[in-house]
Amino acid sequence: MEKWKDIPGTNYQISSWGRFKNKVTGKLKKTCPNRTGYLRATIVYAPKVTKRFLVHRLVAEAFIPNPENKPQVNHIDGDVTHNTVDNLEWVTREENMRHAYYVLKKPIGFAYGHGGSDIVWNKGRTDLKYTRPEIYKKGQEKRWLNLKPRNDKIVHLYQSGMSIINIGKQFNLDRNTIYSVLKKMGVYKC
Repeated sequence: MEKWKDIPGTNYQISSWGRFKNKVTGKLKKTCPNRTGYLRATIVYAPKVTKRFLVHRLVAEAFIPNPENKPQVNHIDGDVTHNTVDNLEWVTREENMRHAYYVLKKPIGFAYGHGGSDIVWNKGRTDLKYTRPEIYKKGQEKRWLNLKPRNDKIVHLYQSGMSIINIGKQFNLDRNTIYSVLKKMGVYKC
């Protein structure tokens, strides 16, 4: 059963399912992904005074006790858009990295915003490092100048009902790049 709790100092509530609403109007508010795929909620404090919060942190702060004062919230199943109470836990940075490596099988150094093609394998290190993509190497033609045909195909597939995840797999791009293309082409508004 979905439970709602107030977000302190605001007119908003967060639910145990990761939904977000205005408690005065009862209207559900839209969440949007940031560039790494985590959903954000925008809270309006006054006209033209807004602040964005990560939905998973709001859920964890409202519903999950943190007696050890751990700084990070982990998505147990690895899906950063799945913000239900039963999928979140408080962790340290080290615990979060171990979970990503051993449970989710992500290599150390994996970063969502970099498409996976430019991963550096940092043996034993927990900090994220990656190389610059091949297209930026000196002397190479900058292929990003001619992406319109690819972007048109992405828009066509999205409008025909294909999911963003599947489009990303077809073009070997992460979902945030697909969101960016759709936003720049005026198809996806968030």
